[in-house]
Amino acid sequence: MEHSKEITINSDLSLVDNVVQEIYGFLDGKMIIEDHCHNLSVALSEALNNAIIHGNKNDKTKKVNVKVTINSNMVEFRVKDEGEGFKPEEVPDPCTEENLCKPTGRGLHIIRHFMDEVEFKNDKTGTLVVMRKKAKIKDT
Repeated sequence: MEHSKEITINSDLSLVDNVVQEIYGFLDGKMIIEDHCHNLSVALSEALNNAIIHGNKNDKTKKVNVKVTINSNMVEFRVKDEGEGFKPEEVPDPCTEENLCKPTGRGLHIIRHFMDEVEFKNDKTGTLVVMRKKAKIKDT
């Protein structure tokens, strides 16, 4: 059985925690391995922050859409902004010595660490980040 939830917000960082909590509430009780929920919340928060700050450049007139889908063995997040896109391979590695003390730049690294699969798709309408995590899901 598949369950999904979709939320669209304006590009406002003050809304991120509420979206993450709402998605967390949606996931809570559906996943057998509950400790995944915290890691998923962190990855989702990073993706939303990146969409607002880097994708939409904090333009509150632009939207960010998040959709979470759960099926029998996977959780998938789709976070879409209305920005101009980016090349993930050009994002500096936060683990290199010259980047260790920088206060930003760890979001993609965190997302990749917590998720099993991460894809980036850029087009003229924005950037879509697709994040997947294998998990045991309860029958509901």
